[in-house]
Amino acid sequence: MFWQAVVIIVLLICIISLLLLKLAVMKYGIREISKSLPRVLNDDTNALVTVQSADKDMHLLVRELNSSLITLRNMRQKYDKGDKELKTAITNISHDIRTPLTAIMGYISLAEQEEMNEELKADIAVIKDRCLALKKLSEELFDYSVTLSREAEAKYEQVYINRLLQESLMNVYASLKEKNIEPDIHITDKKILRFTDGTKLSRIIQNILSNAVKYSDGDLYVSLSPSGVMKFSNTAEGITHVELERLFDRFFTVNDSRVSTGLGLAIAKKLATDIGAELTAELKNKKLSFILKLPE
Repeated sequence: MFWQAVVIIVLLICIISLLLLKLAVMKYGIREISKSLPRVLNDDTNALVTVQSADKDMHLLVRELNSSLITLRNMRQKYDKGDKELKTAITNISHDIRTPLTAIMGYISLAEQEEMNEELKADIAVIKDRCLALKKLSEELFDYSVTLSREAEAKYEQVYINRLLQESLMNVYASLKEKNIEPDIHITDKKILRFTDGTKLSRIIQNILSNAVKYSDGDLYVSLSPSGVMKFSNTAEGITHVELERLFDRFFTVNDSRVSTGLGLAIAKKLATDIGAELTAELKNKKLSFILKLPE
């Protein structure tokens, strides 16, 4: 009886030892995968996840991971290729539109100098208005393709945010006045300085304000808090929470009948990412707000 108990204990010890050994091997393999996976995901080569462990289950896991990794890389390559082709197509289309459009605008200017009856003048005015709208759209397309393809690094400098915001508001004052929008402005007296790219930041603010001019129902609230957070709000009755999720998508417009490519906010989002800023949108009580947070 005694020896039977000893044998059972020895067997249990052996089993536990084997299980602990397998557990140690698996933990070592998991650590290997944890270290190599981020490197492989960020690597531009075709490197795959490897593991030194001889454990069959661990090798099965690595095979599944590598299979998913290969699929992911193929999808990313297709996306990158398609995105590059789209940017090239946008640039070419924009250029192809702008060239004849410039000539058309020249002919319109010549026609305006001729004597015409009122009906013909009205027709010429309509043509000119449509051409100007088309010119604006082509410029937005070209600007978008240039912004996304530009690889130049941000030029950081000390930027006085209060002044930059005030200057941006002055730039759109005429457009606000034209739409009878009286902005409610609250800029902190505290001097807000940030080490950032002033040109890109100015462009972000301009695009947000331009969007407000297009889609505001008659109001605009702009604030700069003592912590340096900028907020732009306006009443937007027609925007839903579903549309809110797509506001930063390229070519998305809330109302297709309006003259817009839907690229302004996409450009602003891209530029915000470039300078390490956070640009978000929220919808509360029919108020659409854009919040811009700069890194400290």
